[in-house]
Amino acid sequence: MTDQDAQMGQIEMTLSSSRIELEDGTGAVTASVTNAAPKPQRVVLRVFGGEFVAPPKPAAGGTAESEHPPSHRPSVPPPDPPPDPTDWATIDESLRTIPAGATEQYTVTFDAKSAPGGTYSVKLNAYSADEPPEANSGQVLTLELVVPAQPAKPEPKKFPWWIVAAAAGLVVVIAVVVFFLWPRKTEVPLLTGGTLEQAQAALVEAGLGGQFNPVESTEPPETVLSQDPEAGTEVEPESIVTVGFAVEQTVEVPNVINQRAAAARSGLEDSGLRVVLNPASTCGNINDNACIVRGQLPEGGERVPVGSNVMLTVSPFVFTFPWPVNTCGVVFCERLEIDELERIELPDLGG
Repeated sequence: MTDQDAQMGQIEMTLSSSRIELEDGTGAVTASVTNAAPKPQRVVLRVFGGEFVAPPKPAAGGTAESEHPPSHRPSVPPPDPPPDPTDWATIDESLRTIPAGATEQYTVTFDAKSAPGGTYSVKLNAYSADEPPEANSGQVLTLELVVPAQPAKPEPKKFPWWIVAAAAGLVVVIAVVVFFLWPRKTEVPLLTGGTLEQAQAALVEAGLGGQFNPVESTEPPETVLSQDPEAGTEVEPESIVTVGFAVEQTVEVPNVINQRAAAARSGLEDSGLRVVLNPASTCGNINDNACIVRGQLPEGGERVPVGSNVMLTVSPFVFTFPWPVNTCGVVFCERLEIDELERIELPDLGG
């Protein structure tokens, strides 16, 4: 025998009970497993060898077959087919590392709610995880499981079909009365002042349809501003009610390209827009009339919400053209203001 075989033989096990009653089809047993080896072992607890032993105990009088030892019980016909009681078993952490000299308690639960009544047996064995179960000479303990007989199902009562027939007739009568007495008109609910979502729900509840038209307004978005027909009007079911609801006001962006910066800013602000200066601009003051708008975003003609930002790109006004010698005073310069003349960039004509 090797040292490992000797170690495997030093796994000991006891059960909290050798026989358990599965009341309501469930029950549990505790297996205490001790590692008597001089070093830790990985120990597996298994449940195997399930078999049917005896039918359920008689309801009154007589001796239950399961009261006899398993080897002395009379032969009894098993259920067809007999269930395997090992299928009912669940082990909490079947593989554990047990220190030398320590004891671990494994809980084995059984769930046999759907099993036929009778006595069954299973075998429990704790063995080293480093060897297959068949190589282990460890202790094998037998556990009896007593499943109570299932109560006989009561014979179902005959369904009183006459009640169904009477109820069906009553339903037909009620349906006819409702059909002739049900009002043919629907009253339009009050929608104005509420929200768009509330208006949609009210129309669905009233059995009416809706046509929803956006209207630019200073009221909060989706506020119902108008309805047609008015509240209280009686209309045919599924009629269409026209609903006007508020949306954010918009404005058309003016085109300010090539305008002086100050004038462009003033025009945009008069339209209800805010002006911001593009950091890439070569003019640092948007109010300087010496600056010209070279770009804008959004572009002119687009519609945007009132109060939106319009970014302007501005640069200094520069007037450059071929400049004939000795023609300034005669042709052009005399028509310019002094401040405008100072902003003209004259070419270097070499004279």
